[in-house]
Amino acid sequence: MSTLFPSRVPFLHDDFDAGQVMAAVCAMRSRRIAHATPDYEPPAEWGRLLLPEAALRAQPDRRPLDGEPMSSGGLAVVGHAVAGLGVLFPAWAPLLALPVEYWHLPASSGAVSASAPFWPQRIFLSRQIMADPAEVHEQVLHEWCHQWLYLIEEVWPLQTDTTTAMDLPSGTPRRAPREVIGAAHVAAVLLRLYRRTGEPDQLPTLLDYGRGCLDLLEDAAADLTTEGAAMTLMLTKELR
Repeated sequence: MSTLFPSRVPFLHDDFDAGQVMAAVCAMRSRRIAHATPDYEPPAEWGRLLLPEAALRAQPDRRPLDGEPMSSGGLAVVGHAVAGLGVLFPAWAPLLALPVEYWHLPASSGAVSASAPFWPQRIFLSRQIMADPAEVHEQVLHEWCHQWLYLIEEVWPLQTDTTTAMDLPSGTPRRAPREVIGAAHVAAVLLRLYRRTGEPDQLPTLLDYGRGCLDLLEDAAADLTTEGAAMTLMLTKELR
């Protein structure tokens, strides 16, 4: 791809060019689907390449996550949270308009939220958090951060093919450098959220976590692509 790597970070910088990234993703998905489907014809409306089903068609390593269709009540709670995030940060509205599917995590999961690059544009949330609006806000934003980094990585990989697994500052084991970048990104964006909402008690833990991720990325510098190093540098400016 000849498109330049974004010079800003989604949800962190209001001048992040979502349109540039989405156009590059559409072009890349069309190319990948055409490679796998000899009789493929690009859609008349390129925006259809941003639908979740197109994301799956363009993902050769797709693997479904276990989940259950989200209830109408759950969708209403999530919709309220997404709308609230768009009111707090109007520049986020174009990012939150990306089509995604919301699912409930199975009760046996033990996680509160999840998403994965090999099952793109699907956000999974625990039923247990639905009664806690603050937790829903945080976890929805957390997973939206991942969704946008997944989009970026469809065009610009953030790590090399050979990487060293690391344990996140939270103790989560065996994470690749691209996942550490994602964790630092979430920490930086949540810092921005809680500074806006006036919740200073959240800030020290998030700062420590984000900086711990940056320390790991310094050790893994050889495993990062040029784009991964650029993303890390942008996050460093926000977290150091």
